[in-house]
Amino acid sequence: MKFASEIAELRLRIPIPITEALTLLHEHAHGDELAASDRNSILSKIESDFVTCNVAVIAEQTGFTVSEAEMVFRQMKFDVAKAITALREKEYDRGYIKLPLINHTSLAILEQWIKCENYEGFHIAITFEFDAVTTMLNHLPDLFNVAQAIRLARQRRDSIFSDDNGNKDIEKYIQLTNTLKNDPIYKQCEAVFQNNLEKLDKVLKRHWRNAE
Repeated sequence: MKFASEIAELRLRIPIPITEALTLLHEHAHGDELAASDRNSILSKIESDFVTCNVAVIAEQTGFTVSEAEMVFRQMKFDVAKAITALREKEYDRGYIKLPLINHTSLAILEQWIKCENYEGFHIAITFEFDAVTTMLNHLPDLFNVAQAIRLARQRRDSIFSDDNGNKDIEKYIQLTNTLKNDPIYKQCEAVFQNNLEKLDKVLKRHWRNAE
């Protein structure tokens, strides 16, 4: 490939696509090759232009200054998407206020609860770490409605399973579980949880970054 060594060197410096690197090298080349005396300065110019162009996009999409955008772009190893995400998280975290009961230990419990819901289902999750999870969610203003939904769903489960008395009859358990899953109030509670999953993930990540 023409300019193979130059492209290889550029891609060691920055994650520039091969086709883009080849186009830029053709634009700067005198004839078919780069003059040896110009090689380093041209590669540096292409690198600089690549950074400047992407930093401008990041700054425009996030509202941060060019210098702030460039610093994070370099920290994210020239990954535009990761840089934009990092800056948006930084903006989201401004004015963060520590909340009671919100720490890495309680966050880990809530994270395990979400995994339980994902693997086992909402009907099982409402029986796992119930008090810890609902108490914690009550301290997160954006998720108060989720705490209420979990509580109400648990009440419906307790009511439906009230005559079970620890019965290990699998057929009876399946019957009661199906009754719960078809209960209108329970279904509304589960819908509240599912509709807030994205918000829950966003809030949790924010607290993981800032809590102790």
